[in-house]
Amino acid sequence: MKFLSNLFKKKIGSVEDILSHPDGKRYYRDAHLIRKNMIDEDAVKIIHRLNKFGFKAYIVGGAFATFFSGESPKTST
Repeated sequence: MKFLSNLFKKKIGSVEDILSHPDGKRYYRDAHLIRKNMIDEDAVKIIHRLNKFGFKAYIVGGAFATFFSGESPKTST
């Protein structure tokens, strides 16, 4: 449970930290417990396709909040 509370704590970085990571900060496999097979297969495919065609695409916070809550991802309202 501590892992989840730490995951969702909002951390505000310094201006220097934000400017040093203008595209956000990437967390690699060894820094978390989330594995690719735990993420929706279609979401992973979309990310790979967008990256392949020159776009920058990421799976971000809201997707992980949905994952940990056990809900299904919602792509439309």
